[in-house]
Amino acid sequence: MLWKAIGRSGLLWAAVCSAAAQGVPSVSFSLHTKDFDSSDSAQLLITGNIPANISKIHIEFLPGAKFSVQPAAVDLDTSSTGTKIVTAVVTRDKNALSGDYFLIAHATAMTDKSTLISFDQQINFTYTKRLAIWNYLMLGLAGFVLGYLVRIFTTVLKAVPAPSPAPVPGGGAAVGDGPITRFVKAHYYPVDLTVSILLGLAALLYLIRDGHPPDSASAWYGALLTGLGLGFLTNNDLMARIRS
Repeated sequence: MLWKAIGRSGLLWAAVCSAAAQGVPSVSFSLHTKDFDSSDSAQLLITGNIPANISKIHIEFLPGAKFSVQPAAVDLDTSSTGTKIVTAVVTRDKNALSGDYFLIAHATAMTDKSTLISFDQQINFTYTKRLAIWNYLMLGLAGFVLGYLVRIFTTVLKAVPAPSPAPVPGGGAAVGDGPITRFVKAHYYPVDLTVSILLGLAALLYLIRDGHPPDSASAWYGALLTGLGLGFLTNNDLMARIRS
């Protein structure tokens, strides 16, 4: 396997040298948009193949609205032939919305014979604005409580008879009930709400992927609806969701 890996590297290097011998420079760009999930900036990787007859390659960036590039221009090292890599940083405006964006990279290359070669490349990328984890959890829990209350009220209206206007003779806790049972009976809904909120928080944490909220909850309304949907589930359903 080691011999095969070396062989492939040799073929790749031969291809690079062949391109260099032809005197045609090439530049490629790679933008790590996932960096935007946890930061307001992302790394732009610039890779160039430098032929022997090229004395200078200068690249200027023309970003679209809501984005900027630092540095605004870079020069590739042309002191030797082969593959050269430099990086830049793409920074987004805090008001940037989710959508498709692009950058224009304007490159100029100078040959030993003072011949100017100019070529442009459009770098397309998609930015998805995501909630911070804390905001996602708070909005998710707010929606969860709302869904829980709706579920409780609909259950009460369907299954619980109206309370008697007068105390029932002989009513009260059954003899032999322990302190926890008596407490739960006396505070049933606060206890049920507390347990449901803890399970709902666990379900919201379970939905987090790669350190950020799920795609369906990337905006505030998505987080609220996610919590609302969880609030309609019973405690047993929530535990099944967490275990799955």
